[in-house]
Amino acid sequence: MHSSITLPSFSRYLLLVGGSLVSAFSGRLPENLQDIGLAFGIAAIAIGAISVIWHWINNWRASKGRARLVLEPIHLLGAGLLLALVGVGWQMWKGPASGGANSGKITEIESVLDRLVSPRQFTDEQAQKLEEFLLKREKHKIEILYIPSNQEAAEYAAKLFNAFRNAEWEASIFAAPHDRTMNEGVEYRIQYPPDAPPSPTTGQLLQRALEHAGVPLRGGGSSRQQDFEETKVFLYVGHRPRI
Repeated sequence: MHSSITLPSFSRYLLLVGGSLVSAFSGRLPENLQDIGLAFGIAAIAIGAISVIWHWINNWRASKGRARLVLEPIHLLGAGLLLALVGVGWQMWKGPASGGANSGKITEIESVLDRLVSPRQFTDEQAQKLEEFLLKREKHKIEILYIPSNQEAAEYAAKLFNAFRNAEWEASIFAAPHDRTMNEGVEYRIQYPPDAPPSPTTGQLLQRALEHAGVPLRGGGSSRQQDFEETKVFLYVGHRPRI
């Protein structure tokens, strides 16, 4: 008995749509859109091909006088497994992404994570640079305050404290009061007695010393304090900067 095979309409549509997507996204649009289009196109072609095979098997069974197959959950699982195998094969054939924009994005993500997670570094070399710079210049009294309940800021502040002390500055270190608002990063403030003319040299000295040692400053300033009898230098160590 001879039997002709007629494709079901949904199979034709799936094959047509899948082929169109693969053709459209084969190289005319940006790479990220190409991947999406190709994925949908290949999935549509695969489902269309499975439906064609299913239709052919049922036609063949009908021509032999056998009962037509009924779609069961196991068939869906098998189709899903087949699609997964096709996807794995496609990825193996295509190969892993390397270089170009993807490599740049990975590097950028790693850089951001490093800034967010890794503690700030103040190396022995940086400490030596700070000490050598300050030992040749005028000495001052400095208080280093770090944000409370922050181990990373406390350890960073302690390293700065040791460097200033080794540079023969009168240094002290404290956890800032809990009600004090502190910005991210490192900032300084010079506070003068009410009768002393503000001198920009103290702030400039501190900025130059920290810059020489590679310590990034987020800001600074000066002010007068009625209860101060001498000039004081404050260095505030806040949270690790997020950017």
